[in-house]
Amino acid sequence: MSRKFMSKPPDRERLRSGFIIPTYEEDMLPLKPPRKKKLRQSFITDFVIEEGTGAIKAVQLAEILPYQYQPVTSRESHPDPPQKGTKRARKHMTDRDIEKRLSNDMLLSASNLAECESARKRGDKVFTQTCGEKCHVVEVFFEVDLDSMPSKQKPKFHTDHYPTIEIPAGAVYTALDCNLRRIFVYFNKGIETVYGAQISQRVLDDTTWNIKEYTHINPPEFPKDPNPNIDWGAFILSDPWDCLSRGDISGVYHWGCWRESEEDFCLTTDSIMVPDCVKPVLDDFTKTLGNMTRAHRILLGAVDKDYRDKGERMITGMRMGLKFPWVTDDNDCFSLRTCMVNAQVDQYYGDAFSNDEDAWLVMTPLGEFKGGELCVKELGRKFPHSHGTVGFIRAAKLEFFTARWTGERYSLECLQSMQIPEWAKIRIRRPNRRVTLVGEENYDVYDIDEDGEEFVWMDDSLVV
Repeated sequence: MSRKFMSKPPDRERLRSGFIIPTYEEDMLPLKPPRKKKLRQSFITDFVIEEGTGAIKAVQLAEILPYQYQPVTSRESHPDPPQKGTKRARKHMTDRDIEKRLSNDMLLSASNLAECESARKRGDKVFTQTCGEKCHVVEVFFEVDLDSMPSKQKPKFHTDHYPTIEIPAGAVYTALDCNLRRIFVYFNKGIETVYGAQISQRVLDDTTWNIKEYTHINPPEFPKDPNPNIDWGAFILSDPWDCLSRGDISGVYHWGCWRESEEDFCLTTDSIMVPDCVKPVLDDFTKTLGNMTRAHRILLGAVDKDYRDKGERMITGMRMGLKFPWVTDDNDCFSLRTCMVNAQVDQYYGDAFSNDEDAWLVMTPLGEFKGGELCVKELGRKFPHSHGTVGFIRAAKLEFFTARWTGERYSLECLQSMQIPEWAKIRIRRPNRRVTLVGEENYDVYDIDEDGEEFVWMDDSLVV
């Protein structure tokens, strides 16, 4: 396995306060440098030592870049003063202004609606519209109906070769079903749209660096799914992308809440069941993901504002004890984050949306790699899913997968679950007793219902 360590982190000059969010005061300062001390035998516990997991690095040497950045709209917190000869100042642009502008780029123009209906009557399969200075693309797929499409069961890995849709820089690609509902949206420069060219590059560089640092102190594992029909581990071990044969660290992280059975939600193992020495690093790392969350939230507001607002209200209403290990931002709207490290298990996402078929999955690849196009079976299209691009897809209905790539690739993916807040409000009770689990510390036990069902809590967080 490769033992290469990271090079130096991206250079960072002292940023002026306008570029740093003041919400988290501790994030405005760099992390404390590692203490210099002589290595002892007990120091080996701060290493992740396991054959075949890749590079090994001391937790104390992990360098998480803690910078928090503001979107363009937040940096323009005050309108510009009126120019000479004018009476009014320039109107301040809000997040909603960006969302409305992007949403308009995803619509068929009034002049093209008639042409679209004519194409439908002619029996065409697809109608394509290209408009705007940036050549935004809107395609209507007359043979795709979101309502009549069955949920995915157990799709297989595909090797089909679809035509690649080249999207101009800064343009938006939107796929609509036969009822003109959005089913797939692709932003060529999504992060840049929210942060601007200079800051977006820093956001992407910092996030990529932090993911690499975390993989070196706590390498990911192969995912385990309670569904017996899906063997994620076997799928990754089949190595369809040749990651394992190249000696790369491979695996999947899950941070947040997810459904593990028909009725129960719980915090993921990667969120709370980590070594004590890794927890402070994970906390700092989770906060830095808020930079991506802010961009994803604004873009999701352009794609589906009602769905975004519903998720934001639900997560905001949850008690802090449930949110602490995984919420990355004050206005977070995603309940689960997945980080694919040199691996993809996209085709198995169907089970995650068993009760929310209208859910959107947000995908942003990071790293230095070539290839890795995003293929969507129902659309018969392939998109250049390169570093920093953002894709939104109806993951419960559409079947999609990632083409072969070379290099180091990380895929940060976010999704929502609308049932978590109802569960959290109904099933919280006062602690009644304490128990000790074998090999673990003391935990508080909360009664869930009158039938005696219990959940185990740690640091005011559900762990099952």
